[in-house]
Amino acid sequence: MSYEANYNSALSYLKLGQIDLAVESLHRAYSQVPDKAKRDDNAVYLKILSLLARFNLEEKDPQKVWNYVDEGLRIKENHIDLLFLKSLLLLDERRFDEMLVTLITYLLSFDTEEIKKYNYELVNEATLKEIFDNLIPLSYRNSIYGVVIKDKVKIILEKTGNKNIERVLNIMASADRGQSK
Repeated sequence: MSYEANYNSALSYLKLGQIDLAVESLHRAYSQVPDKAKRDDNAVYLKILSLLARFNLEEKDPQKVWNYVDEGLRIKENHIDLLFLKSLLLLDERRFDEMLVTLITYLLSFDTEEIKKYNYELVNEATLKEIFDNLIPLSYRNSIYGVVIKDKVKIILEKTGNKNIERVLNIMASADRGQSK
């Protein structure tokens, strides 16, 4: 049985709410991915990594999550789901500067064609709300190099005109005003 078939079995188990069987199938699929298939254009392989990372995050096994996230981001550095999971790991480790940079990278990685190709789960209103309402303000307020990062965000906004980055800059400015009161 190929890794794609085991991946599809995992998706079927997920739809049925059979998480343990889904995770089992994902582990089988992961072990069957040949080295030559571990490429940035292999959406199935990257989805296997992101699902395994997500399930291990829920099981509170950060080392396994890091392994899957690092493997995936070495292959595709702008994989949206893996970037979001990385930001959660960084939050748990209270590494706020890295978390802030990772969230900014997440927001810069939006590309409609890629979103369709990679079937990202963590590109939705609920995730964006969490990022803008909680994660960006929290990471910025607690970052050591927030001012430096904010200056870089200004440059990124000037070069890209990205609405999400504009929103990040507004959040930073609002947090600065709140701190000066």
